[in-house]
Amino acid sequence: MAKYRLSQSVNQIIITQTRDVLAMYGVATIMYPFYLDFALKVLGMQYRGVCGHDLEREVRTLIRGWVKRGLKQEVLDTIRTDVLNISEPPGPESPLPE
Repeated sequence: MAKYRLSQSVNQIIITQTRDVLAMYGVATIMYPFYLDFALKVLGMQYRGVCGHDLEREVRTLIRGWVKRGLKQEVLDTIRTDVLNISEPPGPESPLPE
């Protein structure tokens, strides 16, 4: 039960910090659920034990997918680094096709 309470506390902190980032960037509130889904998916990966460069690469892949759906790269990058404390993976990244 204590582990569940801890995870709920962490989830609430991530949601609050993500909302702060979205407000800072002036993201329309109708878009909040998509950015929150991104943050919680990444948090779920961390809970399942994905870490290090594997996590960084997985997050980069997630970001690319969300950008293709219309979310802003800069906002997702800020959530990744400032809220979730995950750095950009090493190595070159191929540009997104237009």
